[in-house]
Amino acid sequence: YTALLYALMGCIFVVTSFFLPLVSFAETHDYTLIFLLTAFAILPFIFGVPLGLLADQADKKSLRTAILKALLLLALIPLLENLWLKLGVVFAAGLCVYYSMLVLERAATDHETRAHMGSLSGAFLSVYQIAQIAAPIIFGFLIDFRSLEFAIFALSAAGLVIVTPLFFRRVTISI
Repeated sequence: YTALLYALMGCIFVVTSFFLPLVSFAETHDYTLIFLLTAFAILPFIFGVPLGLLADQADKKSLRTAILKALLLLALIPLLENLWLKLGVVFAAGLCVYYSMLVLERAATDHETRAHMGSLSGAFLSVYQIAQIAAPIIFGFLIDFRSLEFAIFALSAAGLVIVTPLFFRRVTISI
């Protein structure tokens, strides 16, 4: 389940850092907008140390909240017309995604022996890379089939289904 949540975060990152700028480019927006969308999606990753310190103190409730906020912010993006508001929401979603990834990694490593840390890190990286490969294929199809908005709402809806067990104590993530 932790790996599934981690993959979900990878999919959200692909949508915000790749598909939003790509569709903006296809819609003939200027290069400044495309650069800003990409930069604001990636910018949260420079806050690794402060977010890591927060992730070290995280509990299950803060993980649920961060994932839920990431999904809701993602669903809000297509509804926004104001550029600066859209950039702020992309940035905030990126912060929630990165924080969630750090919490999930910490939760997994807290219960692993030191001798298996490398294989655990490798497993998380593999899950993330698989999400990075599968997400463009799936979302490209959804965008071609309907639209970017449809693909974003589909990911948000799927994410809500995936995260729901965290709210009803159906799964155990020891944090």
